[in-house]
Amino acid sequence: MKSEKGITENSTRECKIKYIVGIIMSLLVIGVILFVLLKLVKPEESAISLIETKSESHDWSFEILDDQGNRDIQPGFEEEYIMDFGSETAKAIRAKRIMTEELEYASLRFYPYSGVGIEVFFDGEIAYSDFQTNERDEDGYLILGEEERNKSYLLDTAGRQVRVSLPVDYRGMELTIITYFSDSAFQISPEFPLLGNDETDWGLPVADVVFPIVELTICAILAILLCGILVGGIKRGQADYRVYLLILFFLLWFLDKACMSLVGSYSGMDQSFLSVLQGLYVTPVVMYVALGLNGWKKYVLFICSAIQFACDAGRQFINWKSSDFITLGENGQTMILLLVLLVILSAIEYFPYKKIWKKYARWENILLLASVCIGCVMLYSMETEGNVMQYFINVWFGMRMGNFVPVVQLVTSVISAMIIFLLIIKMAKTTVRMQQTVNVLAEREHFAMENLEIQRQSEEKTRAFRHEMNHHMAAVSTFLKENDIKRAQEYIGVITKELNDLPKGSYSTNSMINAIVGRYFEKAKQAGIRVQHRISVPEKLAIEDRDLCVLLNNMLENAVEACERMPQKSDKHLCLSINFEKNFLFISCRNSTGEVMMGSDESTFPTMKKEKEKHGYGMAAMEKIAEKYNSILKIELYPGEFSVKTNLFLDQKRKLNDN
Repeated sequence: MKSEKGITENSTRECKIKYIVGIIMSLLVIGVILFVLLKLVKPEESAISLIETKSESHDWSFEILDDQGNRDIQPGFEEEYIMDFGSETAKAIRAKRIMTEELEYASLRFYPYSGVGIEVFFDGEIAYSDFQTNERDEDGYLILGEEERNKSYLLDTAGRQVRVSLPVDYRGMELTIITYFSDSAFQISPEFPLLGNDETDWGLPVADVVFPIVELTICAILAILLCGILVGGIKRGQADYRVYLLILFFLLWFLDKACMSLVGSYSGMDQSFLSVLQGLYVTPVVMYVALGLNGWKKYVLFICSAIQFACDAGRQFINWKSSDFITLGENGQTMILLLVLLVILSAIEYFPYKKIWKKYARWENILLLASVCIGCVMLYSMETEGNVMQYFINVWFGMRMGNFVPVVQLVTSVISAMIIFLLIIKMAKTTVRMQQTVNVLAEREHFAMENLEIQRQSEEKTRAFRHEMNHHMAAVSTFLKENDIKRAQEYIGVITKELNDLPKGSYSTNSMINAIVGRYFEKAKQAGIRVQHRISVPEKLAIEDRDLCVLLNNMLENAVEACERMPQKSDKHLCLSINFEKNFLFISCRNSTGEVMMGSDESTFPTMKKEKEKHGYGMAAMEKIAEKYNSILKIELYPGEFSVKTNLFLDQKRKLNDN
């Protein structure tokens, strides 16, 4: 037969194996889901960009026509996408390259900006022109008059798109694009095309739908999950009402994603009244954090976030109602200022306190933060086909241009995700702790009832012994009359042994209280603890045996153990008072104690016993019983003394204890 230790080790090993298998399965499921999503959001064929950038070259050669005439030029780059041709009087730029791409049934897509017109050539043969004239100079440029150069359709480019079909055998052909500039052109830069076909035209919009729908689903699930957390907290009496702000955050984020998505534009969501609320999602998160700060920092951050919310909401409403475009905060300027204020005030709040850093700067929280940051970056980098570096370049370029929306989205995503994960972890720990408490309390109640049965049997033995005492005395008297001293001594020895095994003293007419109190008072006296008591209760009380047993057992057990932990020669005392009057059962237990540590909320007292995870449930058990009888458990700590009190209301209609 296996030993108990061996069985325990095998059970622990099996639990670890199941735990590891569960983690592996979870990671596998997450991996498959992410793989499928990554495949769905990236079409098999997408348009090929021929745009010349600072980091990516497509082998274009350039000529420029300006006041100095026509000449070859090698442009520089001010930014990733901004080319510098070193001329402010350019009239046209000719760009040439050899076509090397492979794409069937392809065409070139141009999206000209205001003030430019284009011509497209393949091997010197014209394929498209924005202009009606054919008169050219010696360098091959059109000779354009002021009227031709400033055609209205060239100046108004809203939604303008130019599509030029490619020859079937275009590979190896020379593509030439001439860009002409009007006087109103805001920059000197050639037009570059995208290379695409019908599959790339449909593939990208369809794939673009996947990511917004996933975001919408996640926001909706998190909002509903937070509602569940809030309701669960209210039910347990431990609600964190700041969760209302998180629910509002995910609801606003949900509306933002719905209104700004391709699906939203086709369904008219971007024109609905709900579109007024999109883009206001930052404020609830800032308010949530603000409520966690103290003193003036809380009020400053809360007031600033409320002002920002009111201003941006007003701007959105006016834009929706009257179509008067107001740019206040439109590119995230006010939101980024609010986030900067949040970081500064949070740093002032938490930086000086080492305990806060020790509490939150644990390796698991740091790992969680790193994972959340990486996940958010990977998620948003889908917009650049998974190119993380290009995503950061776009974010930085946007900030340089005054657009802070991408960085605001990233920061708020990280903050909100961290808050959600920490809330879920806290809820899981609370649930596990509650379940452990329920299990341990049930076990303690079971043990208490078994102990009560033993005490009752001992009480029965006492009554039986007293009943038989006359018979014992008669037997001893008979032995003495017969002058059988030896048998009399042996008989007295047996009686004495039985007498020593019986409970000492009578403390109450209530058999339950007498049995429990007698056991712990005897243990206390043997440990050198001075005992005082005042018990005045009727023989029967309208309280369940289980409840009275658990309450007194935990109360007296904690008191005796606290005294035993004190130094040997110190003043150890225990004072118990139980009194019943006018349907109220008052119970007070005071005991001497040494050092007592306060709990984290300054109203709890963590257990001083070894193996802390298996102890500390006594107070919870007593509080549960006090609440059952419309009372509270009052715990007080004085210098050198610990006190526990409760005043139970015993309804006389409750069935009296007949046992």
